[in-house]
Amino acid sequence: MADKTDEENLSTQYTLNSCHDPGWNDPPKWALSPNTLSSTKNTPTKRLLNKRVAFPLSSSPSSTVSTSSSLQKTSMNLPPPPSILTPLTTAPHAPLVTPTTVMVQNNSESSSSPSIINKDQTLLKTMENLEYILNTELVDNCHVDDIKKRLEIMKNLWNEEKFNNDIINKIFLISQELKLKNIEKADEIHISLMVDYAAICTNGVSGIRHLIFELRKIYSNNQINNHDNEQKILLFNPLSNN
Repeated sequence: MADKTDEENLSTQYTLNSCHDPGWNDPPKWALSPNTLSSTKNTPTKRLLNKRVAFPLSSSPSSTVSTSSSLQKTSMNLPPPPSILTPLTTAPHAPLVTPTTVMVQNNSESSSSPSIINKDQTLLKTMENLEYILNTELVDNCHVDDIKKRLEIMKNLWNEEKFNNDIINKIFLISQELKLKNIEKADEIHISLMVDYAAICTNGVSGIRHLIFELRKIYSNNQINNHDNEQKILLFNPLSNN
């Protein structure tokens, strides 16, 4: 029965001449041959690929053994766990001290400046120290009036709160060092003021700068005079050393 239907299908198809030139949409000649039709009967027309395999509910002992062995292999490839660090028993180091803190500590220890700055009280002590220097060291000096004018400018800036606590503290230290005739120490503090606060101290502390300059000249002249006097004493009294 099936062979009869195939023959009917072949008879109903249009036969072409051997010299016919096929068009672009004509089927190939081998598709209409009886051999190809017989081969299509034997091959399945559709493959069922949508079937799913059921997942096993209980695992077999062999699977557990294989998983444990695989875990052992992976653990062998991993690096060893970090060891627990033992706490150090050495004594802690002393805290580091910066040079600036050392300088501040030395200045605070060597000077008698108050820890909490009272601007009015500190200004009063500073001006007392400077007035004492002017009245004792620069009595006959021709630059006294100019220095007093410059110190008055500094006093006005102080009262107008143009100076911060660091400037106030350093000006007070300079007045103390000048009163003790420590010119070099006072000059060091003055230089640090000019470096750190040049904008306000160039004109505001010019009186102290001129005062240090005049005192340096006076003390250097006094040293020269004292040296000359010692030489004269040695000349007139050569046996005085004996």
